[in-house]
Amino acid sequence: MRRRWIAAAMATALAISACGGSESDSDDQPVDTGAENDGDPADTVDVTVQPDGATNSTAVPDTGGDSSASGAFDEDATFTQVVSTYPATLSPHLNPFQGQAEAFFVALHDRLLYVDPLTGELGPMLATAWEVDPDSSSITFTLRDDVTFHDGAPFTAESVVANVDHALSMGAEHTYAGLYEMVSGAEAVDEYTVRYDFTGSFAGGLLEMFAGGLGMFLSPETLGNDDPTQVVGTGPFEIGSVRAGSSYEFPAYDAYWNPDAQNFAQLDIVVVESGDTALNGIATGEYDTAILDWSLKARVDELDTVQSETAAGTGTMLLTINTEVMEGGNDPAVRLAINTAIDRQALAEGALRGGCVATVQPWNESLPGHNPDYPADYYGSDPQRAREILTEAGFPDGISIDLNTYTIPLYVPIAEVLQSQLAEAGIDATINQLESSTLISGFATDKSLDTWLSRFPFGGPPARLFPLWWFPGGGPNPGGWHDETIDEIYPEFMSEPDAAEQAALLQQVSARLVEAPAAQIFLCHEMQLWVAGEDVVGLQPLTFGYDYSRLGIQGS
Repeated sequence: MRRRWIAAAMATALAISACGGSESDSDDQPVDTGAENDGDPADTVDVTVQPDGATNSTAVPDTGGDSSASGAFDEDATFTQVVSTYPATLSPHLNPFQGQAEAFFVALHDRLLYVDPLTGELGPMLATAWEVDPDSSSITFTLRDDVTFHDGAPFTAESVVANVDHALSMGAEHTYAGLYEMVSGAEAVDEYTVRYDFTGSFAGGLLEMFAGGLGMFLSPETLGNDDPTQVVGTGPFEIGSVRAGSSYEFPAYDAYWNPDAQNFAQLDIVVVESGDTALNGIATGEYDTAILDWSLKARVDELDTVQSETAAGTGTMLLTINTEVMEGGNDPAVRLAINTAIDRQALAEGALRGGCVATVQPWNESLPGHNPDYPADYYGSDPQRAREILTEAGFPDGISIDLNTYTIPLYVPIAEVLQSQLAEAGIDATINQLESSTLISGFATDKSLDTWLSRFPFGGPPARLFPLWWFPGGGPNPGGWHDETIDEIYPEFMSEPDAAEQAALLQQVSARLVEAPAAQIFLCHEMQLWVAGEDVVGLQPLTFGYDYSRLGIQGS
C-alpha cells in the first residue's frame, strides 16, 4: 500500500520544490497535500465541531472579521485574483488541492470539512458533524441537506458514494491514488449520512484530508467527463468562460447554500507569470489581489494604491542529503557538523533579504508540529565546533560535497552563502545548477546526486509527509533515512483523531528530526507577501490557502 502512495506524492513534491516564492507559487502537478475528543475512549469518538461554539447542525464556516458586515462589499463587483501558475484540470479527481490550484478549487468545490485559514482548525462545511470509529477504521459524516451541485442535482450520501466509487475505479490515474489505497469504500447510511471505511486504523491521519482532496465531489452525472474544465462542483462559484492557462471567469452560483460567502458577483482568475506585471496591475486597479515574491516588498511599500500583509508561509527552505551517496552522509555526526556550520540567521537576513525566518525544523510557529524547545540557533552556528565534530567522526581533513540546486535565480545566493559557511567548517561544497528534470531524476530516481537544495510546503497534511520524507522509499529520501521513534509515531498519529494529541505527536517528530539529526537540513521558513488594491476589503495573510469568503470590493 505505502509504495504507490509514495510514488504518487513524489512527483508533485519534487516539482513544487523547484519553484521559488510562496507555496502558492507552485502547484499544478498531480498529487495530493482534528477536532476535539468528546467522549469516553470506550465509546464512539464524537468529534463534532461547530464554529464559535454553535450547536446548530447547519452552522457554516466562521469567516471572521468585521468586513462581512452588511454593506461592506460591492456584491455586483467582479473580483480578480492573480496567480502565476494554473492547474492542468479543474477536476478534484485529476488535480491536487494544493498551492495555486487552491485559488481555483475553493471557488468551485466545497469540501466535507473546512480548515480555518488563520488557525488551521477543522470545522463543518458540506458535513455538519462527523464521528470517528473507536478503532479509527471509519468516519461517519452527517451531510447538509440544502446543497446542490451547479447542475441542480442534490448533494446526498449517494453522490458521495458515486465519487468514491469513481475514484477507486480510476486506480493509479487518480491524483490521490495513494490515499485511496487506504479507503476500502463508502456507504450511504441514509440520504444525508455517509460512512467511509478504511483498510486500517487511518481515520485520525486522514481526517484533515476531507478538508481537501478527499472531501471534494463532482455531480454524479458528470463523472468521467472528457472535458476536464467543464466540471460541476458545489462551491460558491461555477465555471463560466475559460481560456485555459490564461483567464477563468467564475460567476457566483445562484443556488449556493451559503450566500454570505459570496461577496461579489463574479470571480476572475488570471494567470500572470511576472510578479512585476501583477503588481503593476494591482496598483492601477486592473487586478485585485495576489501573493507575490518577497523580492517585490520594497516596491510594494512605496505604492500608495497597494495594501499588503506579510506572514510566515508554510514553505521551508532545506538542504536534503542522500545519506547513501554523500561523503559521510550516513553518519549522524557528519549531519550534525553540517547543521552546526550553518548560520541560518545570516542566511535569512542576507541572501533572502528578510524573506525567510531561520529554523531547524519543518513546521513554522503557526503550525501544530512546531516544537518550541528547538530554536533556530539550536546547533550554535559554530564552524570551529563543526570542524571538531568532523574530526571526531573520522574526517580530519573535512569532506567534499555538491550543492545541487535549480537554475532558478532564487537559489543562487542561498547556495553561495551555504558554500561560504560550510567552507569555514572544512566542508568543500561545489555548486551545481541543474535543470529541474535533471535534478529531480538525479536525486530521486537515479539516486546519484548527493544533495538537493530546494523548498517544500511542509504545511500540508502530515499523513503525506511521513512516507514522503521520513520513510525509506520516499522520493526526497533516496538514501532511505529513517528514525525508529518516528517509525513508531506514524501509526499512532494515523489512528489519533484528537487535534491536541496529534500536535503533541508531531512535536515529537520535530524533536527527533533535530536530535537525530535527519537527512533534511532545515534552513528557514519563507515569508509570504499578500497584496491587494486599495479598494479591496478583508485582506489577511492566510496560513492555509485561499478563502474568498473573506475578501471583496469596498461597497458604498
